[in-house]
Amino acid sequence: MNWKVERLRKYLEAEEHILAGQSYTLDGRSVTYADLSQIREGIAALEAEGITPNGVERKRRTMQVVYKE
Repeated sequence: MNWKVERLRKYLEAEEHILAGQSYTLDGRSVTYADLSQIREGIAALEAEGITPNGVERKRRTMQVVYKE
């Protein structure tokens, strides 16, 4: 399994625990409710790379526009 997929899953799990008012340990660091912004930044960064929790990377779509007269 891709390490980025595993990291995203851990971030999402941590977010659930934090929102429930609990502390959480991620990569050997103790995370509390005050660190919710760090967790969300990590989630956003991985999602921006196209990583999804199920391991399927989202493809970025591009579109070319051709103007005709």
